[in-house]
Amino acid sequence: MTTRLIKSISAAAIISVLLIVSSGCFLKPSTQSATASEVGDGIFTLVNQERVDNGKQPLTRVAWLDELAEDYADSEFSETFAESSNLIYLVCNTWMLDFGSGTPSLDEDTAAEQVDYCLDQQNMHDDLLRQDARETGVGVAIVGSIVYFAQVFDVIYSSGGDGEPIILEENADATDPTWEELIAFLDADDTDDNPYVAGEFICGDFAEMLHNHAEADGIKAAFVSVRLNEEPGHALNAFMVDGTTLVFIDDGNGDSVGYMEIDQRYGTINIDNVASVDDTDYDFFTSYGGTKGYLESANDTVVDFYVHW
Repeated sequence: MTTRLIKSISAAAIISVLLIVSSGCFLKPSTQSATASEVGDGIFTLVNQERVDNGKQPLTRVAWLDELAEDYADSEFSETFAESSNLIYLVCNTWMLDFGSGTPSLDEDTAAEQVDYCLDQQNMHDDLLRQDARETGVGVAIVGSIVYFAQVFDVIYSSGGDGEPIILEENADATDPTWEELIAFLDADDTDDNPYVAGEFICGDFAEMLHNHAEADGIKAAFVSVRLNEEPGHALNAFMVDGTTLVFIDDGNGDSVGYMEIDQRYGTINIDNVASVDDTDYDFFTSYGGTKGYLESANDTVVDFYVHW
C-alpha cells in the first residue's frame, strides 16, 4: 500500500500554493526495474502522446526546465526553493508517492501510471493539455521513502481579473521592433482604451491583451510578472528594442514606459514624455522625478520580476 500526495501550484494576481491529498494502492510488481531518469523520460514521451492524441502540439524538452523540475523534486517541493527560483512564475504539476516504511520501487509501468493519474486530476489534466505550452521539463527524485515528481511548463503562472488563466498567443515570425515601430504600434493599438476594473480587467489582462496584439502584428513581446514588497503583484510587457534594449511597457495607465530595478520603487512615465529608447533607463525615471502610475502605494518596491518570452 502506498500513499499518493499531489501538490499543485496555482495563482491569480497573487501567487499561492495548494495541497491536495489522496491515497490509493496502484503499484503492481514488475520484473523490469527503472531509474528515476528513465521514468522521467517515459512521462515526457507519454504526455506528448496524449497531447498529439488531443490535437495539441507536442512539447519540446529543454535543459533549463529539466533542471528546474529536478531541483524542485530533489528539494522535496521546498517553498523556499520555489520562492528563490523562476518556478513561482511558471505552471508546474507536482505530486509524490510515499512508500511509508518501504523502499521506493520504480518499474517499467511507473511512467504510464503517473501520467494516467495526472490525467485523472482536472487541474493537472488541463495543464498537460495547455494549448499555449511549447516546452517542458520533468524531474523525478527519490528522497528516503518518497518519490517526488515535477513537470514544469513554459506557461506563465498568472490569472486575469476574472480568475481565468493568462493565455499568451505566440507568432513564430514575430521580430524585435525598432523604437519607431514600437511607438507606431502603441499609437495604433487600443489596449490602453480599456478601463481598469478590479475583479474584471486588471494588470494581467492589459499585459495579456497587449502581448497578443503585438504578436499578431509581428512584434515579439514578453509578459512580465513582478513581485512587489506589497501585495498584490503586478504585470506588464517588455520588448527588446533593436534587439539590444529591454523596454518595459505598462498599458494599464495609458501607453507608458515602466521603470524597474530590484529594491527600487516601480514607476511609469507616459510614453509621450519619453523621447527615445535612451530614456527608458531607470536613471531617466529618477532624474525625471517619476510618477508611480496607477499603483496605490509609493512604497511599491520591486522584489523580483520574470520576463516570459
